[in-house]
Amino acid sequence: MAAAHASSQTHTILNLPLGNASGATNDFSATARREDAEYRLRDGVLSGRESPAGEETPLLRPRASSASTAPKEASELNASINLINTIIGAGIVSLPYACALTGFASFVALVAMTQMMTKETIGWLCKAADAVGQTTLYATTRVLLGDYAEVALRLTVLVNNYGLLIVYLVVGGDVMAGGAGVEEKGLLAQWFPQTCDVATPHWACTREFFTAMLAATLLLPLCSLDNISSLASVSALAVTCTFTFVITCLFLGVYALATDGAPDTSELWPDVKRFDGSPAVGAVRAILASVPALVTAFVCHYNVLLIRSSMGQRDVVEDPSKRDGRVFGRSLGFVGMLYIFVASAGVLYFGKNVSSDALDEFVFDKLRAAFKYHWLATVVSNIVRMGYATSLSLTYPLIFFEMRQSVEGLLSLLVGAPFVANRPGELTWPEVIRRRLLTVMLIASHGVLAVVIPNIWVIIHFIGSTGAIAIGFLFPAAIHVAANFENYQRGLPKAATSVWSGRIMFVFGLVVMVFALVEKSS
Repeated sequence: MAAAHASSQTHTILNLPLGNASGATNDFSATARREDAEYRLRDGVLSGRESPAGEETPLLRPRASSASTAPKEASELNASINLINTIIGAGIVSLPYACALTGFASFVALVAMTQMMTKETIGWLCKAADAVGQTTLYATTRVLLGDYAEVALRLTVLVNNYGLLIVYLVVGGDVMAGGAGVEEKGLLAQWFPQTCDVATPHWACTREFFTAMLAATLLLPLCSLDNISSLASVSALAVTCTFTFVITCLFLGVYALATDGAPDTSELWPDVKRFDGSPAVGAVRAILASVPALVTAFVCHYNVLLIRSSMGQRDVVEDPSKRDGRVFGRSLGFVGMLYIFVASAGVLYFGKNVSSDALDEFVFDKLRAAFKYHWLATVVSNIVRMGYATSLSLTYPLIFFEMRQSVEGLLSLLVGAPFVANRPGELTWPEVIRRRLLTVMLIASHGVLAVVIPNIWVIIHFIGSTGAIAIGFLFPAAIHVAANFENYQRGLPKAATSVWSGRIMFVFGLVVMVFALVEKSS
């Protein structure tokens, strides 16, 4: 019944059809249909419908429990940590550069705005998923927007995560081997100067060889696992390595404030001198150039529903939306404050000419002023750069799993049959071979592009201007409108507010995407 209501909606944004949703009803699982009767009336709340008294009721509905078969449920703390791990990635190293472009005050305002919009769109996804009885973003999109929209979402997530994984390899190459566009020496040149720090370095010191070895010895074995839960200890180590970079940034920022004092007033606002045109035009261009990096740094929507469903019904004595709100609010609040502190500290210590990859700044010549002993500056430089590169390498498989699932889903649609069955540990030999070949091809393509495109700002700006904005703004807005459109047609005031807020968010995302792409091309 829930599917019938969902598929009968006019799936529109701004009253324009988004695709053919005729297959949504057939694709809606029998389990969800059986659970609809159970969900329909719980504690006097009708999900996404009018109550007998004619009052509008929220779309959010309680989830059915199955205590006998449910897996171990995550606590709010564990769910918050998983969400933080999903959000924080390679994007954090580009934020000092974004802060230098926008100025401190503008950067804080942009972070706050992006954080609030991320929380709002995440809430929309959760309510829509509950309304149609689904637990994944892909299934929710298929039911509410149709098969074409699901394919578009899979392609978008593929582009976004594919670009992020290239960034991970680029950062690793910068740290270990240096490369084109990187002024500082790589760690290999520091450790083996007679072999690597020469006009014609040994082939084993090149960026190409390091990337190939990293892919073959670490990434390929981890990415060949069938179950993402096997990476739990790897994820914990990755978070530990990331915080070596964060803590060092905070220390350098405090040192800069203690020695140089507060920044000038001019550093609070966008750096208009970097752009042609009037100061007003320069300020707008500076902000637009930084928005993609911020959106990329916050996007986490493709994993939110999975993390949320992992909490199950643990200790739920209230509306689950309140618990979800606490998890999302705390996680996003923590990440937002972390981004502000790290970006500001990087600009305070390294100056407004900070590199687009902040790791390039963590070299001996730039760190020795903050440390009494020169050997300590060398040790800190090596630990921070090596630690963060290790963190990204260990986080690579987590994002790779999601990307590979998107590719397998698209290939299944193309061939009309499952490319690989979703039965970890029970795959047939042909399925194992197909998955291994796909894994090798994807990792190899990442490595090649990481060598060809060594500047992470180019990649982050592209995926931030396209995939991240679509995942963070466009798809959640479209899903939110579709989930509320039936009540909107009935003239219910809350539904009208929801529909128009979704439309405004959709238009806002389109405008930001267009202007960001135009700014990049110019």
